[in-house]
Amino acid sequence: MVAAKDAYARRQADGAVVWTCVSVVCLLVAALAFASLAAPSSLPAWASTPDGMAVMAVVDLLMALFVFAVMCRANGVLVRLRWHHDVDYAGSFAATICASIAMGATLARVIQLGPFTRTVPFAVFLAGAMCAMDAAYVQYAASNRMTIALSRFMIAAGGIVAVSVALTVEAGVPVSVVAAACSVGGAWYMHAQANVILRVPDRYLLEWRRYMTQKWTVRGAVPKESRPLRTGDIAEDMRIFGAEYTVGLVVSHLYMVGGYGVMCATLPADPDPFITGGFAAYSVLLPCYLLFKPRTAGSMLERMLMRSCASLIPLMGLIAASRQESWNWLMPYLVFAVIGIGVIVAATTLVVSTGFKSLMLSRIGDWLVASSVALMGPAAFLASNAMDMIRGFMS
Repeated sequence: MVAAKDAYARRQADGAVVWTCVSVVCLLVAALAFASLAAPSSLPAWASTPDGMAVMAVVDLLMALFVFAVMCRANGVLVRLRWHHDVDYAGSFAATICASIAMGATLARVIQLGPFTRTVPFAVFLAGAMCAMDAAYVQYAASNRMTIALSRFMIAAGGIVAVSVALTVEAGVPVSVVAAACSVGGAWYMHAQANVILRVPDRYLLEWRRYMTQKWTVRGAVPKESRPLRTGDIAEDMRIFGAEYTVGLVVSHLYMVGGYGVMCATLPADPDPFITGGFAAYSVLLPCYLLFKPRTAGSMLERMLMRSCASLIPLMGLIAASRQESWNWLMPYLVFAVIGIGVIVAATTLVVSTGFKSLMLSRIGDWLVASSVALMGPAAFLASNAMDMIRGFMS
């Protein structure tokens, strides 16, 4: 028995190492492809000769074939698995995502060999589209409910990236507007996702006398034959809800912080008062929401992500403000604001023992969270200079 357990542990460790190496290699391939697309001058001089172009074409095709083989193997393993508490499940799922991103980047490298421009946005578009299509295949082929649920999130995440790039390149929508929409959408979805994913299956009869106890009933062939709902009946559903919530939490944080970073990078050199006020308001509202929302968080991961992003966003705003010459007078106030946010992060982790003070602070926190969610949209609208886009459409 001990020998069997040791052999199983060794197989698990070997599988973890293999899947980690495969995922890291795919990410390196994607990083190299994006870097070569963003800075073609970084390639060696011989790559611009006819022989060098032929060699690079062969290398790009081999990389694409390797990534495609990894993606097919990871999809095959992921579709067959029925139990998600396994190293192979997590490893194959991560390898599928990494291989999809690398596949989009390598395909863009191959297309770059022809007369094609703006390859970096096209590579991002292909990466998002490949991620969505790969997840759609996994959802179609898999029978495990956990795999199907997680694949839906990957379809949504990849589709949003692809649609965002298409709107920017084809429709001419400003990058700042798309970034603001992604950032605000991530925050709003994170605020509402508990109501979005926590749906009650049809086989449950809602008797809320005591939450998730024997007071629940499950519907039988005839309503009179219904029986008490046991813990085992809802265990699988709760695991799926928890996995959907965790994946949605991570994806929404990526969109929220990534969109804000793009907004910081696309600030105009001489912003008007509307952009200045909108950016300042959004830079305050977003950390305020992330600081006070963890009071109602149920997991350590959720609190850690929110408080980490609440500390990262003011730093990003501080860096963006330091590049604006007209905002130099704001720098001392921004530095003190970042320090104050750090103090608030530390204070919100403390427990208030007095009942009245605890209730009062809780109500103040609820009011600040609700206000932040309500005002995020208008602030991001002003910060992204969406008014000029609307004027352009109407003119």
